[in-house]
Amino acid sequence: MERPLCRSHPVVASIKKCEENLQAACDAGDFDNLHKQLEECNGIDIVATLRHAAEVQHLKLLHQLKINKFLSEKHHHNDYKDIRKDVKLINDMVEEARSLEIYLDSILLEDVNNFTSRLISERNLRKQRDLYIEGISSSDQTQVDKL
Repeated sequence: MERPLCRSHPVVASIKKCEENLQAACDAGDFDNLHKQLEECNGIDIVATLRHAAEVQHLKLLHQLKINKFLSEKHHHNDYKDIRKDVKLINDMVEEARSLEIYLDSILLEDVNNFTSRLISERNLRKQRDLYIEGISSSDQTQVDKL
């Protein structure tokens, strides 16, 4: 048997307004707006399924934002030795999201795969170039420079 709820009209109106704003923020898919609405609804007795769905989407958007920010910041690497660290970091971010049972967008996963394959290829090319340059003796270096 459910217990009856006795709420005043202003309280019911504020709950309804909070639920509507939270649903609109979930539908929009914007992290900042959803974060703001979740904070505003903190302590308000809203529908549990709506709160849970909003918190799950908030966590998903947080991880996607973190991964996108990492991808946009790491376009250039000065040292090929740093590339492996960045590949490990991005793969750890994706695995962390998977361990939390967060389903990332397929477009984001494709971007991550393209990013890691590009970095691995760049690392291999730089390493081959460095090995090649080290293998050239100083007398051969002048002939190579002429080319």
